[in-house]
Amino acid sequence: GINAEYGDLLKSELSFSERAIVAHPKSYWVWFHRKWLTPHPALNCNWIFELGLCDKCLNLDERNFHCWDYRRFAASHAKITLKQEFDFTTTKINQNFSNYSAWHQRSNILTKLY
Repeated sequence: GINAEYGDLLKSELSFSERAIVAHPKSYWVWFHRKWLTPHPALNCNWIFELGLCDKCLNLDERNFHCWDYRRFAASHAKITLKQEFDFTTTKINQNFSNYSAWHQRSNILTKLY
């Protein structure tokens, strides 16, 4: 039926956007499209996978602010704790002390934790 077709279309778009992210990881529009796409109930998004995708992208370019923004979005949907996200920033900062994107994320978390 139409719902199955819609779900297939969303899955196809999700796959397409993942390939686009790999090819163009700093494209705002690709990340924005994924942000629009993933919450659709028919997709039943795997938010842990989304965080893993962000991890891979941030390992390639730790200052990709589009990816950091999407990670905040995915983390909120994945319902990971602030402590888990704090620990993630610790890992990224330990990998590169000059990772200002990780420091920025950490400062946002600290204001919520304390």
